[in-house]
Amino acid sequence: MSGRLPERAAPEACHASGAPLELETADFPPPFSARMALPGEDVRRAAIRAARTGELGAADILWGFDGLKLEMVIVLEPDEPLEKAREMGDVLARAATDALASLLPPQVAISAGGDGAVTINGGMAGRVFLDASTDEPCEVPVWLNAGLTLHIHREEGLEGGQAPQEAVVSEEGGGRISPATLAAEAARHFLLRLDEWRNDNARISS
Repeated sequence: MSGRLPERAAPEACHASGAPLELETADFPPPFSARMALPGEDVRRAAIRAARTGELGAADILWGFDGLKLEMVIVLEPDEPLEKAREMGDVLARAATDALASLLPPQVAISAGGDGAVTINGGMAGRVFLDASTDEPCEVPVWLNAGLTLHIHREEGLEGGQAPQEAVVSEEGGGRISPATLAAEAARHFLLRLDEWRNDNARISS
């Protein structure tokens, strides 16, 4: 895979209040090369910009944590038309649920919806999104960004009863899970789900 970036030291993130937040270094599995977004940087927009310029390429990951939510983007260079490549959204959503299931208590109910939603105990905990170099379904994208947002903490001053339709990882048994660990685990499970997707498609085409 092409377009890798060297690892660099992760900068400090901040809570919404501006207080520094210590983050451990994420241990992403090969072949991924990951870097952390700058504090205050919009991860999705930064990943689009970097994919367009070639600063990020296949197997690169850009991720960030603003004190409330984890965002990560996996850059892909698919061989399939966009219509087929869009299935990477489902692959990442399933990987996210696998990662959460491996880190949260076994009694916690985790699921992925067909709309890219990731739920914990019935509450919306995150969502998958896709960005690509083209909008044409029959065109093969030069790059495709598969992104994930997961809510780790609730905004200060808000309580779960004020937003019962929402869920945050820290309130569902994940208070000790670091965003770095969760991001790396999602990437690890993405590789497993991607292999499964490839095998399923190979059987269909044979």
